[in-house]
Amino acid sequence: MLKRSCYLMKASQALIDARERENINIFLNQMIRHHCQYLASDIEQYNKSVVSEVVDKVQLKKEMVDKWSIKPLLERGEGLLE
Repeated sequence: MLKRSCYLMKASQALIDARERENINIFLNQMIRHHCQYLASDIEQYNKSVVSEVVDKVQLKKEMVDKWSIKPLLERGEGLLE
């Protein structure tokens, strides 16, 4: 909420300055800066989400083999037909 109110204040001030100076570029530059910040934030969030979803396939394979293999049974001396 604070970011939005800060954005609105900056946008309003940029619009006032653009009208007073009769230069629309002041307002457009502010909008472009805001848009770039928004895109950078989105990209950062995306990168964080991708990193957290990456699966270590080697470790996953080891865990699955350990979980579903008969090797642990044999190591404990348990037979399959006992």
